[in-house]
Amino acid sequence: GSSHRVDCCCDLIAPYTLSLNRIIARVAITMLRKKIRLGQHLFPAILCNVAAVVYKAAVVEIESDYNSNYTLRKEITANATVALAHEAAQAGAHIIVFPEYGLIGWPNWPYESTKREAYAAMFEEIPEPSDDIPCLNPSRYADAPTIVTLSCGARQSGIAIVGCMGDIVRCPNAAYPGCSQESAGEVDRHLQFNTAVAFDTDGRFLLKYHKTNFWGEEGHLDQPQGCEQKTFTTSFGVEFGVFICADVIYDFPAERLVQDGVKNFVTPIAWDRSMAHMQAMSWHQGWSLRNC
Repeated sequence: GSSHRVDCCCDLIAPYTLSLNRIIARVAITMLRKKIRLGQHLFPAILCNVAAVVYKAAVVEIESDYNSNYTLRKEITANATVALAHEAAQAGAHIIVFPEYGLIGWPNWPYESTKREAYAAMFEEIPEPSDDIPCLNPSRYADAPTIVTLSCGARQSGIAIVGCMGDIVRCPNAAYPGCSQESAGEVDRHLQFNTAVAFDTDGRFLLKYHKTNFWGEEGHLDQPQGCEQKTFTTSFGVEFGVFICADVIYDFPAERLVQDGVKNFVTPIAWDRSMAHMQAMSWHQGWSLRNC
């Protein structure tokens, strides 16, 4: 493992242990083809469907709006996400997965201040899920309007939605190791995370998961110290494990979830295609074959 990792996150899985030439095992995927540009770097994945329940999944490659006004950008992108979710539901999909950073994009270059501050300007303060429906309780999510939009979209279209954005946790917050004092994090008195969010078909906020393993993100994001291992169960009776992008090449949390018996996974990714032996499709297909 690399130096930035916490104790619960054991070993890097060597690439040669994965078979890279097989298709995703037994998963029914509906591609929204007119919205997808295969071979580019934004791509979500659904892995390992071996459940008794049959469901249809949609995966989308989508580029965030790049308006310099981050509030407007997120609003435009969230609305586009909801529209695609509705299209997928009309095609019979039960769940749709969007890419890593797909709800917010990346900060505009050059940064007005530090890279960390640039990312923080796009992030939202996402409350902990409490088995509620943000669409029906927007006041609790006043600092996370994207959560409300996705909840309403999932509820209106009757489809589970998995997206990826940024989360700000203000310190002190005893629930977060490393955030027990006001001086935690950097000098900004908060932690900020790359975050997956999931909503059920009725708009219920099921989960937020903070990415554990970084790929060039050490300078502007915080690594969760609580060893997060997250799953959620949908109204159609399937339990999904969640991890983000580079998490797939480490033992924790991906392999640990497999060891715990989880067989269905959703993973937003923004994958670098520069290395021939680590192309997104082949890597995740190999991971699915290896673990299913």
